Amino acid sequence: MSALPKPERVRDREYLAFVRTHPCAVCNERGVQAHHLKTRAAGGSDYHAVPLCADHHVEWHKLGDRTFTERHTVNLWKVSAQLLAGYIDERLRCGMHSPRS
Repeated sequence: MSALPKPERVRDREYLAFVRTHPCAVCNERGVQAHHLKTRAAGGSDYHAVPLCADHHVEWHKLGDRTFTERHTVNLWKVSAQLLAGYIDERLRCGMHSPRS
C-alpha cells in the first residue's frame, strides 16, 4: 500500500491582495493581514484566507479556531467561502479567467 501524495498547496498572490482589501472579519478594522485558516505549513491554500487585523490574527493563533469562533461568533470558513465566490465573480465580470489562470 502506497502513501497518499501530499496535497499541492495553492498559492495566489492576487487573491491574497484581494483579501487584504477587505476589513477585519471580526471588528471591521482596515489594514488587515490575510490569515490562512489552514496554515501554509500544514498545506493550506491561499483560497482559505480571511482578513484579520493584527490583534485578531494573533488572538486566533493563541486560541485556535474553535475557541476563537465561539468567542467572536464568526464563522471564518463561511467568510472564506464568500470572499472566494466574490473574487471569482469579480474576475468573471472583468473578463478574466478563474483563479490561477
